[in-house]
Order: sequence, then C-alpha cells, then structure tokens
Amino acid sequence: MDFLKKHGHNQIKICVSGAAETGHCGIDALDKAKELGREIARQGAVLVTGATTGFPLWAAMGAKEAGGISVGLSPAASEREHVEVYKLPLDYLDLVIYTGFGYPGRDLLLTRSSDAVICGSMSSPSLLKTASRSASTKDLGRWTRNSKKFSRRAIGRTTK
Repeated sequence: MDFLKKHGHNQIKICVSGAAETGHCGIDALDKAKELGREIARQGAVLVTGATTGFPLWAAMGAKEAGGISVGLSPAASEREHVEVYKLPLDYLDLVIYTGFGYPGRDLLLTRSSDAVICGSMSSPSLLKTASRSASTKDLGRWTRNSKKFSRRAIGRTTK
C-alpha cells in the first residue's frame, strides 16, 4: 500500500466532458466550469478531459488555478496534428496523451479510463453518446446551465 501512497496511482480520475462549441451555453458556464475544476482539484482528484475547447478547457483552467492535475486525451496522433489539424489547445494540461484514434476512440478511452464522468453544458444527444461510450459501470452526472451544484440524479449509473 505504501507504493500507492508514494506514486498516487489511487487518485480518483474525474472526466469532465461537455460542449466544445459554447454558443448555446449559459452566460455563467465559464464560471461554473472553472468552479467544477477547482472542486475536483480541492478533492485531490485528477481532472481528465478530451484536450479540447469550451467547457472541458474551462474546467482545466479551474483545476490549474487550484493547483490540481489536469490530463488531456487528444484525438490526434501527435502534438502537431492536435494543434494544426484538430485546432485544439494545449493550455492548462499537465499531460496530453495523443491517442491517434480520432474523436470516437478518444471518447471511449476518456470514459473508460476515468472513475466518473461529469457532462457540462451538453446537448442530450451528446450526453447519450458519452454515456454509451463509457461501456462500463460509471457514475455519470450532468452539470447544466441551471445547476447550482453537480447532480448525479440527472443521469445515474451506466450498467453495460
């Protein structure tokens, strides 16, 4: 057990998924996403995102503000492809893993490698797509425009 304490392999990994395009998000979505990231960091968990823009990027900003760890799984095969082809940021990420699997493969790895998934400012079809890609028992929750706090009741637990 000392090995786990020394290396931190037992840290909870929380995936924050959500709208990359934020035109439909509420006016306080940035603040909510940053607060979510800060709270993940305060709880000692690792934030995991799809290394993308919008809500996940804002959560990463908050996590870094609070001194947390932020990991991004990219759909690209390299940093160059990530930036030039996918037009995705590298900011606020301590580590970027270049999967080379495109968005569907990246999303599968993202949800499978996390202990829980929080979806913020996301349309219902996107939410269902994220839930189906988890393909295992995961805690899923939705952080909506009207949410005062995270609620697991909105989604529940997948049981594939």
